[in-house]
Amino acid sequence: MNDKNLIPFNKLPIKRHKEISRLGGLASGVERRKNRDFIILAQEYLFRANIIDEELEYYKKWKRSKARKEYLKRTENKP
Repeated sequence: MNDKNLIPFNKLPIKRHKEISRLGGLASGVERRKNRDFIILAQEYLFRANIIDEELEYYKKWKRSKARKEYLKRTENKP
């Protein structure tokens, strides 16, 4: 970028300064919404992972339990 082309905000015309500021505010809102959506998505993923972990632990306990052995005996005899 050429430093000669840069104009400080305090030396810009008021209309141009307002226009640039407005566009910056709109872009900021878009980024905030995008970040919020990403955080919500990450929280949902972690929540689901936690549920899956709980289900996995339950399955591991069930696999070693008497109830599983009884269930297998009942289902073996059925055609």
